[in-house]
Amino acid sequence: VSITPASIRVIIRDATKVEGQVDPGLESTYVVPVAGELAGFEGSIAREPGEEPGTYVIGRGTLVLVDRTAQGVNEKDFKASNYTLEVVPGTFTITAAPGGGDNPGGGTDNPGGGTGTN
Repeated sequence: VSITPASIRVIIRDATKVEGQVDPGLESTYVVPVAGELAGFEGSIAREPGEEPGTYVIGRGTLVLVDRTAQGVNEKDFKASNYTLEVVPGTFTITAAPGGGDNPGGGTDNPGGGTGTN
């Protein structure tokens, strides 16, 4: 008997920032196809590197499914091996800073970038 794992779809929300600003937190949503289970995750979603105005893909990064023990009365244990992880990428848009060029207020470097959240 062969059992095909169910799919958990993580949908990454689009995000934006103005050139020179710190990246906002990255967000995603998901639905577990079995009632009473809450998925276990480790890692985080991440965007392509770059600080120039334009668009960048926000993708899976280091995000993986992990087992999770039930913590509530009506909750069931989550077994990562019962699922496959499907990630729907988002788009990260950097818009040009106002002014730019010789305008000293046209933006600053972004030393740290951002981190993903779930």
